[in-house]
Amino acid sequence: MHGVNLDLLRATVAHHPDGRPKDPHAHHTAAHLDALRAARAEGRQSRGRRIFALIRKLVRRQAKPSLCP
Repeated sequence: MHGVNLDLLRATVAHHPDGRPKDPHAHHTAAHLDALRAARAEGRQSRGRRIFALIRKLVRRQAKPSLCP
């Protein structure tokens, strides 16, 4: 005897015994989640670019020699 929960083992099978997929829309769900993940990554990259641009602007402003002593 193995200590395997057969219900959990059965839940990992992607198809019914007759060959039909358990979730016929799984590929749509996966594509949707990939699109959401890509949008979040783009948002993070965009915020990072804006922050670095602001830092560069502030550093340039401080590095500029002033005319007044």
